[in-house]
Amino acid sequence: MEEEAVLHDTRHDLRAIWANRRGSAPALGETRGPAALQEQRSIYDQAVDEVMDRMAREHADLLSKDIIGDVYAQLRIKTLIAQYAQETRTVRLTQTEIDHVRRRCEGKMFLLGDLAEILNDPDVLEIQMVSTSGVQRATSRRRSRPYAEDPAVRFAPGTDPVKELQHFAGLYGTKLDASTPYATFMAGPWRVSIHIPPHVMHDFTLTMRRGVDDTNTPTREQLLAHGTVDETTLGLLYAIVDSFQTAVIFAPQRSGKTFLQTHLINHIDPNDGNTVLIQDIVEITPTVPVMSMYAVSRPESPIDMRTLSAWSLRESAVRVVVGEIRLWETVALMDTAQQGTGALATGHATSPLEMTHRLVDTYLHTTENITDAVAFRKVHSAIDFYIEMQRFEGPRRKESFRVRGIYELLPTEGVVTERDFRPIILYRHEGFDRKTGEEIGHHEVVNPLSPDKYEAMLLRSSYKVRVPEAVRPKEVATPTASPADDAGGGVESIELDLGEGTPE
Repeated sequence: MEEEAVLHDTRHDLRAIWANRRGSAPALGETRGPAALQEQRSIYDQAVDEVMDRMAREHADLLSKDIIGDVYAQLRIKTLIAQYAQETRTVRLTQTEIDHVRRRCEGKMFLLGDLAEILNDPDVLEIQMVSTSGVQRATSRRRSRPYAEDPAVRFAPGTDPVKELQHFAGLYGTKLDASTPYATFMAGPWRVSIHIPPHVMHDFTLTMRRGVDDTNTPTREQLLAHGTVDETTLGLLYAIVDSFQTAVIFAPQRSGKTFLQTHLINHIDPNDGNTVLIQDIVEITPTVPVMSMYAVSRPESPIDMRTLSAWSLRESAVRVVVGEIRLWETVALMDTAQQGTGALATGHATSPLEMTHRLVDTYLHTTENITDAVAFRKVHSAIDFYIEMQRFEGPRRKESFRVRGIYELLPTEGVVTERDFRPIILYRHEGFDRKTGEEIGHHEVVNPLSPDKYEAMLLRSSYKVRVPEAVRPKEVATPTASPADDAGGGVESIELDLGEGTPE
């Protein structure tokens, strides 16, 4: 209880938060220290001190609010920080430097102080830190360069990283101490994972991954230009979503699954009906209107993933998007898909066979009185497609992401083999360009859709879906395309003459 009280107090006491830290503001009435130390500190440190000091002196009442839960308080704080950065008197700053100070101050307020600058850099996608016996090793992944050691990711000398992490977790309503040594939460766009002793042998570990939002979701043009897909592959992905099919995007970590999932969510036409997004924590933030729900862990009446999937059916949902499949998400995915609702989810696996095995294992773990054979049958009857992603790293450590395969799942009455998956499109890797380091390859249609699946896509979409011609089954007659279809719309449906002239 004592530790919780301390963490609670530091939320409202800026001086306690930044005490004994490099660049911290002095207590009121105190001098700033030796002149030599002052000269060593950058103009940014001095300007940040001035802004934070004004915030502490002039807006203690605002800072005492729940600045994470109160959207108005957040907006007000950001407005004041921008104003005070513009009015800084310690040093004269250019507009670029003022923006730099503003980002650092916002980071101190809402993120981790010593890491605020790098976390506010839009180029940074992920950071990882491991500290052992006081020695910090850190890596980062950026848009401009792949995963590599990064000396800029550091807690400053004199900072107690664990106390910083405890405060950070407390700020977002998550407990982190010896009794609860693991914390995961969303901090703005960042998905945070922290470990401290006793269950790790390190001082701490920290992983922060930038979520997908409208600032870093790839556009259609970017996916095509970067070679992630070609026109036919992207057309089939859109057709899967437009025809309310259930699909799982899978790959190992850091392979672009969530980026592709978010792009496909943003492709959804809100006029089709209600789309419900259910997650364990809020990670995906689409730009199209969706109904977002997330699990809530509490001692009494927890709101788990299965509960959310049941609730989603009461919302007239035509699609349910499940975040990342870990355990209970499998039940949520199966429950919704088996009742005729289109679904989209991501998971970790290295092949279609392994993806099915993982789904079956988690389904058996979370469902009572079910046999292996029934679990295999249910998975392959509920899910229509697997979408496989792959990450390539060239000789110059240049990253690229590809849709490696789109597979149709075939019905099964028991244990599955590779024959229970019908590859529709596969990616053929050809090598790397010697000059640029770019990955080289192409997407190839290896099989058409099965007639049953193609017909199901047409029926589920009321014959409005546009399936790329290259993957249509040859033996199935395609309904006559309407002018709207040529313009990117659907396929004209058949109308029956039920007029007054019908004989009795």
